[in-house]
This record gives sequence, structure tokens and C-alpha cells, in this order.
Amino acid sequence: MKIKYNRVSTIQQSGDRFSVDNEKYDLVLMDKISGSVSFKDRPRGKEVVKLVEGDQVKELVVEEFSRLGRNTGDVIQTLEWLEEHQINVVVRNNGLQSRPNGKRNPIWKMISSVMSSLYEMELENIKERTAMGRMVGVAKFTRTIF
Repeated sequence: MKIKYNRVSTIQQSGDRFSVDNEKYDLVLMDKISGSVSFKDRPRGKEVVKLVEGDQVKELVVEEFSRLGRNTGDVIQTLEWLEEHQINVVVRNNGLQSRPNGKRNPIWKMISSVMSSLYEMELENIKERTAMGRMVGVAKFTRTIF
């Protein structure tokens, strides 16, 4: 089975950007949950786990590494678990595969570690910018009242 796994961070996000993918999948799953939540603790992530453990999955496709998560340790752990089950993980935005033609990609582990770390750092930057924006908003609001 070839599964497409999509994730957006909030329930307000539609995930419409994933609709440009015209590939054929046996199943498309979408989580609306923070990337900081462990893959195996997400509702659709749990479905993927059941299917993998039932030997029903050959390939898991994601748009980018950050869809798997924004916690480097969890993403690496998830990828290692998928490798143990010989699942080919495809990352569409950069054309990487963990097991092209059924054989382990020798550079996969290094690239996935680096990319996961970058996306975790990006999450920290987003949190910092959001906090600063809130502080500025509160300061402006306070000045207009008094």
C-alpha cells in the first residue's frame, strides 16, 4: 500500500496546498496537529502505525520532512522504526527516498537528521516571532487605552 501522510499545525488550516499532488495513493491521511506532537501520538499517525505493523504499507509519502514532525528526536525515531519495517519514505519537495528500488539509501540517515534539525529550529524561530508579535500588540493596545 502507498500512503500519503499530510499534516497541518492548526484546525484553521485547510491543507489545500496538498491538493496539487496528483499522484495516485491507496490512502491519503491528514492530521491537524502540531508537529511537536510525537508522530505515533497523532490520530492519523496511529493509523499509519497500525497499517505498518499489519504489513500493509510499502511506501509512505510526505510533502516535506516537517510534516513528519518538528522534534528531531521523534522524527529520527519514527524514520528508524519505518526503516525496521522496510518502508520506503518519500519526501516530495526534495525528491528523497529512504529505500529507492527496495535498497537502503546510504545518505538518507544524514540528510534526514539535518533536515529534521532545521525544521525543529524553524519551529523555535516561529515561536519566538509569535511571542514578539504578541508583546508588540499588547504594548500598542496598552498605549491606546491610557
